[in-house]
Amino acid sequence: MQYQSIQKKKLYTIDYLIAPRRTSQRDETKKDVNC
Repeated sequence: MQYQSIQKKKLYTIDYLIAPRRTSQRDETKKDVNC
């Protein structure tokens, strides 16, 4: 069980590192559309 939780944590951390870039890109496109 512990091994699985560690792997999940790794996946979550990777998502957190990658997700902000995706969201920032989306926000930029939204701003462009709004302007």
